[in-house]
Amino acid sequence: MNPIDSLLGLIVSIPATFWSDIAKTLIGTLVGAGLAFKYALRRDSLSRIHEQRAAGNFAMAILARQLSDFAVTKVGIEQHRSWVLKEQPQTPLWMQLKPIQIVYAGSLSFDLKSLVFLFKRGRGHILERLITAELAYVDFTKLVEVHRVTSEEVQRNLSDANIDFNALLPTNHLESVVGTALIVKLRDVTAALFERMEKGDAVYVDAARSLHQILVEEFGKDEVIKIERKRQEELKPISPPKMAG
Repeated sequence: MNPIDSLLGLIVSIPATFWSDIAKTLIGTLVGAGLAFKYALRRDSLSRIHEQRAAGNFAMAILARQLSDFAVTKVGIEQHRSWVLKEQPQTPLWMQLKPIQIVYAGSLSFDLKSLVFLFKRGRGHILERLITAELAYVDFTKLVEVHRVTSEEVQRNLSDANIDFNALLPTNHLESVVGTALIVKLRDVTAALFERMEKGDAVYVDAARSLHQILVEEFGKDEVIKIERKRQEELKPISPPKMAG
């Protein structure tokens, strides 16, 4: 028998259901692969949304801490200065504050890389406001630290000369003890702190409002934390300083 005829006979003898089963298997494999790919894409999308939402809420938490630190420091400084001037209205600027003891977070920097999804067309303002808030916070906290270190140095000099920091003595006498350069430095830092407080907390509030609005657009109102500003009477003031009689 011709080999070709034998092969044709073999093919003809294959049941029709064989080809149907092959087709079903191929289709099933393709459909399964497609569903698996679609599931993987959806899983990655959900994971990405979760990460973006977390990054946005973390940025809101940073703004909340920045605002809180500024507000607490501000109310403490204002109350301390008020007590000093009430007792001794002629107190020079550089003596209106004692060293400010407050613990700030080590680093409150925004991870702009994780927030890149925010920076779409028409949203350039949010990047500017986040950077402005971060720079303002660094500036303010560093001023507080410089004031603390400088004020403590002044206090040590006065203490070595057996002079009470709160005692109102002739300026020329104090300068001879403390030193003109140190007094000028403390005066300028104190003036800078008062200037920052007069500007207020708008830089943090504006950034928080803008970021909150964008995050709500992306994820919905119930998925985004919101910053609630405390009233001044809710903030904890520092203890009144002991004034010289």
